Amino acid sequence: MRDLNDLKVFQVTLIGTVELDLERVAEDPIWSLVSNGFDLTDKEQQNQALEKYLCQYLMREVLLRDMPSTNGPLTPAGYTITPLTE
Repeated sequence: MRDLNDLKVFQVTLIGTVELDLERVAEDPIWSLVSNGFDLTDKEQQNQALEKYLCQYLMREVLLRDMPSTNGPLTPAGYTITPLTE
């Protein structure tokens, strides 16, 4: 009979960069939803809104879904988003 000793849990940390085309972001309906309430003329608030925008898409990703040895896809447990340019 199988038990918890048959399972190994790993924490996965992904690091990457993404470039956002702000003109295309502005055309995305999700941007309208997440940027509401931010002063987009303020760079700090604009970055916060863009982080929130990225999170909307990150939480939709299904990583390792096709890996046959998992009991399901990777479950997002957290993330860090850091603006690299002003």
